[in-house]
Amino acid sequence: MDGLTGTKGGSGVWQRIISEMPEHDVYIEAFWGRGTIARKKRPARYTIGIDMDPAAITNGTGSALMFRADGIQWLTDYCLPARLPLPDDSATVARAAELSDGGPTPDCTPGTAATLGVEDHAAESRVPAGSRAACTFGGVAWYRHFVYLDPPYLGCRGYYRHELTEQQHRVLCRLFRRLPCPAALSGYRSNLYAAELRGIRSIVIPTVNRAGRRVDEIVWLNYDKPRRYHDVRFIGSGRRERERIRRRMKSWSEGLARMKPPERQAVFEACAAAYRVAAGEGADLSGPRGLIANQRGRAGS
Repeated sequence: MDGLTGTKGGSGVWQRIISEMPEHDVYIEAFWGRGTIARKKRPARYTIGIDMDPAAITNGTGSALMFRADGIQWLTDYCLPARLPLPDDSATVARAAELSDGGPTPDCTPGTAATLGVEDHAAESRVPAGSRAACTFGGVAWYRHFVYLDPPYLGCRGYYRHELTEQQHRVLCRLFRRLPCPAALSGYRSNLYAAELRGIRSIVIPTVNRAGRRVDEIVWLNYDKPRRYHDVRFIGSGRRERERIRRRMKSWSEGLARMKPPERQAVFEACAAAYRVAAGEGADLSGPRGLIANQRGRAGS
């Protein structure tokens, strides 16, 4: 599977993608492939990989829960029922399955995740047991999930064992817009993606494809810039900026280490206070929907 288009192994690509991720406890990658992003990023409490290719499943990290399945259908079954009312009877259950694009409604019995071998999550990130989101891994709230989608790219034929049709790409884009959690979707420029993802925030990452041609990788993000990032080791829009930030981190860390304990504590507490003030700006992470509400509001206007 080495060298496939979209494997994210190129210098500067995986770093930029990771640097855009908000803090999360559940990481889901629905088109796992080589799992480059999952391997490079700071691990989440739960990592879930999905792929149709048996060879991709063997590329799972030791801590990842791997599923051989259709990524679009798996996400539909796992995520979309959370946005529907909790069913009271069999008729409502059937209607919920119909509304979630025909996918079966997953078992939402409280504690279902425990049967998959995952431990309970900290109380502050959990949701009420009677809610739809109680069937998430560890009962983790949706705003503490992150989904990364790196599908077989539209127009890139012959590179993948399992390709998507144009209609499947359209379904994927619409699923991406409906996800109840922060998510990122990678792809190249195309009329289909431009039309389906109009109004969604995106970043552009210059890279070189398998044929050696310079191309722009587009990453669509269904959330505003987060207040807290999951992995700050790779922040920066390019190599030079990342190097500048690393030099500053090294200089400040060494400066703190040289200080006497009272001075070090005073400087640290002043920086912590300034950080808390600055963190009050931007996207609100205080609730399950706060992170992506503003972005969706703009897209719909």
